[in-house]
Amino acid sequence: MERRWLNAAGAALLAGSTALHAQDVIEPNANLRTENIPPIPKSLAERVDRYTQFRPFGFVGWHPVRDEMIVRHRLANAGTVQLHGLSRAGGPLDSLTAFPDPVTAAAYPPQADDYLIYLRDSGGNEANRLFRLDLDTRASTPISPADERAAGSAWMKTKNELLVTTLPLDRTAQGGKRDEIATTMYLVDPRNPNEAKRFGELPGAGWGGYTFSPDDKTIIASRSISATESQVWRIDVATGQREQLLPKPGDTRRIAYDGFAFSLDGKRLFLTTNERGEFSELASYAFETRELQILSAHIPWDAERFALSWDGKQLAVVFNVDGRDELRMFDAHTGRELPRPAVPSGAITGLSWHRTLTHRLGFSVNSPQSPGDAYVLDTNTGKV
Repeated sequence: MERRWLNAAGAALLAGSTALHAQDVIEPNANLRTENIPPIPKSLAERVDRYTQFRPFGFVGWHPVRDEMIVRHRLANAGTVQLHGLSRAGGPLDSLTAFPDPVTAAAYPPQADDYLIYLRDSGGNEANRLFRLDLDTRASTPISPADERAAGSAWMKTKNELLVTTLPLDRTAQGGKRDEIATTMYLVDPRNPNEAKRFGELPGAGWGGYTFSPDDKTIIASRSISATESQVWRIDVATGQREQLLPKPGDTRRIAYDGFAFSLDGKRLFLTTNERGEFSELASYAFETRELQILSAHIPWDAERFALSWDGKQLAVVFNVDGRDELRMFDAHTGRELPRPAVPSGAITGLSWHRTLTHRLGFSVNSPQSPGDAYVLDTNTGKV
């Protein structure tokens, strides 16, 4: 992708400057196209650098068994955010990646801990690929095709296989029309990426939110129509056939759906939706009756994101309350709200429950008072 940019402030600062030697200037990234920008001295970059030294931490994910996590962080004197292992609160970081390009997302497989999957592009080209990182050697192996952009992924529930969806890099390649592209679906064993199984295509782009049913026979996915409208689809893993669940056929309203999680018995789907009006609400969809039950009707604010604990008992939900994030808890069986935990104030992101220590919830908080940091809530004790 070409990026055209103009730094007017930098140009003004350098107006009338004398010629600079090549070793004294900042060279633009090879993936950037620059126009009418004078050479930028390294000395200017060094003076500006002190204003860019906020180095927040962000929660990325849990180890599948141990009470350890992955965090994202830019080390001192490092140019990009990378992944690090953290075995205890306030402990030393174990650097997992060290690339010129940022790496901010990763996940362990459900039933192994000797590797993890991460996503990155190269040189800012936005051609994202998925890689397997072997933790013993720190060697990386690509698991998504080189000539396609990784668009989404989701782990199966019963084995260490991954749904990977991709898009063509050149969106005008197929007949010159954007709406003719397709999202390709693969099932991949990250240990054997060359044996990936292509099992279907989805029309166009805008697909995401993938989650497997507890028996791995179906996938729930969302299709984004616009910023305020989306659809919920069920995809058969064996055949690739798909069925629209929401909105119901014939419903012409513009409704948005997001954030999917199956109940432990596979009979319900938790999600957020603005079906009833102004606010996005936490809801439960029953597959048998195909009816929605709103769980947060008593909260007149947007439900922004949520996470279901691995034992299927608790829902952690972030609400935007008058511009301020609030973390609230719900009983997943009854739908009733539980006592509200006392967590640091700020923007809350990255909700994720530990797979085996199911009472531990990881998340990130970023606030005006401090750079972002990673936190853990123990729901048994209420301790953060």
